[in-house]
Amino acid sequence: MLGMRIPTEGHPGVDPRAGRLQALDGLRGLSALIIAIIFHYRHFYAYGAQPDPSWFTNPVMHPLVDQGALAVNLFFVMSGVIFTHVYYEAVASQQISGRRFFMLRFARLYPLHLVTTVAMVFLTWGGLRATGRLPLADLGASDGYHLMLNLLMLQHIGLQFGHSFNFVSWSLSIEAICYCLFFWVARRGLPFELACFALATFGIYLMFGHVNALALSPETGQGLFGFFAGCLIARGFETGLSVPITIAAAVLTAFSAATFVWGGRAVMPGSADPYFTVLVVILPSIVVLALTVAPLRWLLSGWVGRKLGDLSFSIYMVHISVQCAIIISTSLLGVGLPYDRWWFYAIYVAGVLGVAEFSYRTIERPAQRWIRTKYGRGIRPGRSSGQVPI
Repeated sequence: MLGMRIPTEGHPGVDPRAGRLQALDGLRGLSALIIAIIFHYRHFYAYGAQPDPSWFTNPVMHPLVDQGALAVNLFFVMSGVIFTHVYYEAVASQQISGRRFFMLRFARLYPLHLVTTVAMVFLTWGGLRATGRLPLADLGASDGYHLMLNLLMLQHIGLQFGHSFNFVSWSLSIEAICYCLFFWVARRGLPFELACFALATFGIYLMFGHVNALALSPETGQGLFGFFAGCLIARGFETGLSVPITIAAAVLTAFSAATFVWGGRAVMPGSADPYFTVLVVILPSIVVLALTVAPLRWLLSGWVGRKLGDLSFSIYMVHISVQCAIIISTSLLGVGLPYDRWWFYAIYVAGVLGVAEFSYRTIERPAQRWIRTKYGRGIRPGRSSGQVPI
């Protein structure tokens, strides 16, 4: 049931053509859906100023509606695991140059980021001109200055004065910081596990130490902790420690669940903050269990999981544009948003998935291949061409 290493080619849940960790594909897809069609669905009814739809009020869905933003932190952990699995040995042994490493990252993230930013420029400014108001409240800082920050992927490193345009892309600017630190630590030959532990610990301090100066913010802390905790998980697996890591993850998750059921919130000894437990214990444990528990890995590695994994970046990046288009259209037509009707929710979900599929096939993958072919000169990461989550 438990593997001794991160599953690689020949194991269930791994794509033999690319060595991809398909269990994380499925988990990444689920995380993107939680953000796009559950947590951010509240944009249609003023962030909860109106009652939640009936299907969001049950005990399973309601926590996702309230705390779905935590799925971004899950992305960070998965990203650290995959980066270490795919790139660490190649970077540390200088099999991949800095130019190639960052070209891979640019090809993966920037084309869709650019397209969705431009789309949101038209939707934000065009919607304001056509209807007299912004499509979403979170677009208040959508001006020329913040457009420049977005185009440079500096939209959330402390230079911003609020959310702007495709504001979910804030995580990309945090990821970029993590990529630079990862490459520097691995290339310099520093004790990798010790450096990752130090960076993850510093991330915890930023998350809960009330620091907010330029790039030193709670959001940066979330990225640093999640990403480098993921790096530690991957290195632990690669050195044959997956069994104790999995047992610890299962025990800590069970303890947290028990305290939630009995006490109303999940806390760990010595911490009165439930968010500490969720961010520092539960989310990394979910990634560990997804990789090592065979039934869970099998479930996440099925066709649906793999498909959602392919579309996860597009789902995450396009859903705000879809929401704005719907809100602007209904405003111009003079009709209300029937957000509490099943048929409207089904149309929204289908719209997000349809646009994500179109985006993946016509923008994300073709642009990635074109950039790598034209400028990458046969760039290949150390272990596989597996996709890295947001």
